[in-house]
Amino acid sequence: MVDEEDLASSVLNFYGASFGYERTVPIAGVPFALFTRRETESEAKFRPKVVRRWLLVPQDWIFFDRNQEVLILGRDGKRPARVSGLLSVQSSDGTRPPAEFEEQGIEFLTRKFPSDLELYLVRNYADRVLSEEGRGALGLPPPL
Repeated sequence: MVDEEDLASSVLNFYGASFGYERTVPIAGVPFALFTRRETESEAKFRPKVVRRWLLVPQDWIFFDRNQEVLILGRDGKRPARVSGLLSVQSSDGTRPPAEFEEQGIEFLTRKFPSDLELYLVRNYADRVLSEEGRGALGLPPPL
């Protein structure tokens, strides 16, 4: 597991974009790391809107790769045996993940919330995170 200093000073590459660590959120006894990112929906639009993207993963699934100086994910809290640095998507081109997808060998779900917020969470923890207790800990209303 990664320590607080590495979380705060590193980025997590996820679905072709860099996410910064925001805070640790305990939900039903499990510490989750919340990573955030803001981006403009489309510069080509007359009035592009800012979209907030949140990524929530169990904190013990995050590892620091000292060779590449980035955070990596390990499914079920197991450090990947081989770190290639290759992700599903090589660069952020404004493409959003679908409702269900796999990244770094882990199954994720996307849920949309009011105020142009998208939350990416591990499928196995969806019920816990989207429960009233989980949403309360994150400060979120019910998803759209």
